[in-house]
Amino acid sequence: MTTGLGHGQADAPLFAPSRPAPGWRWAPPLAATLGIGAAALRLLSPYLTLPPCLFRTLTGWPCLTCGGTRCLLALASGRPAEAFWLNPLVTIGAFALMAAGLLGIVERAGGQPLPRPAPRHRRLLLAVALALALANWGYLVWVTRGGA
Repeated sequence: MTTGLGHGQADAPLFAPSRPAPGWRWAPPLAATLGIGAAALRLLSPYLTLPPCLFRTLTGWPCLTCGGTRCLLALASGRPAEAFWLNPLVTIGAFALMAAGLLGIVERAGGQPLPRPAPRHRRLLLAVALALALANWGYLVWVTRGGA
């Protein structure tokens, strides 16, 4: 498709196709899946009987995502404070996934890639993610051992 200005040379296309960054192309579908899953949880919640955590049943200790299903159910029901109490990391992860989906849509609509963290910061981001996961697990252990 050309602009049709006819200057005797090949005209540039009006709209160049945008190419999202490889890691971001899955953000909108994942966010949509999360939304559909949340709606399904909301509709089915009165009929759900949630199984116990197998890891906790076998060891007596909570796993990293213990309470995650109930957390997502609370989010789908509009109770973010309860969701955060059940599992802070799953709550933050759900909001981060929704934000990533929105950013992916903005990036796709704008045709320009959004700024990304520099490769040299990846280790720092990984260390922060690991620290958050360990802090979340510590919180879950504290709660299940009668701390709250």
